[in-house]
Amino acid sequence: MRAVGFRKYKYNQIHRTSAMKIEETLKARREEILAIAEKYGVRNVR
Repeated sequence: MRAVGFRKYKYNQIHRTSAMKIEETLKARREEILAIAEKYGVRNVR
């Protein structure tokens, strides 16, 4: 039996996993992101 409020993962594990997914998405869609940034006049995009 699990305690009330039990979480399967610790916060840091979830945070790291989410951050990794964001990084993967940014890498995969880099060209699209840069095109949108250019459209709005954004400069110095890393």
